[in-house]
Amino acid sequence: MTDDDIKSAIGDESLVGLPVKIEHTGVPVGKVLSTWDNHGRLDMLLEVNEKIFEGGVVSRFVRSQVVRDLSLGYTVGLQFSETSQSFTATKKTFQEVSIVRIGARDTCHIHGFSDPETNPVSKKRKL
Repeated sequence: MTDDDIKSAIGDESLVGLPVKIEHTGVPVGKVLSTWDNHGRLDMLLEVNEKIFEGGVVSRFVRSQVVRDLSLGYTVGLQFSETSQSFTATKKTFQEVSIVRIGARDTCHIHGFSDPETNPVSKKRKL
């Protein structure tokens, strides 16, 4: 993602509310709660529903560091130029965020997680 893509995604909150999936497939296991700029990098807070089977499994994989990365599912608009006879990429439209074993980019890692069973602060806090 470019700097402009990050600024746009944070500014218009286009990622907030998107479904969280596993490896870009299957049922949503959660959603994106918030996004922010972390020194030019996009950071986000995800909520995973551990009450459904898939959410419980992926949460255990994250805790044990079997799964460590994130990946964005998006489409890119294309605009054709008659004069140059070429396509130009326009705005990205985000579809989902996926928890993946190995991401396409080497900097899209899961940096932490909170377990509501062992963290009393997150148990009391409603998001």
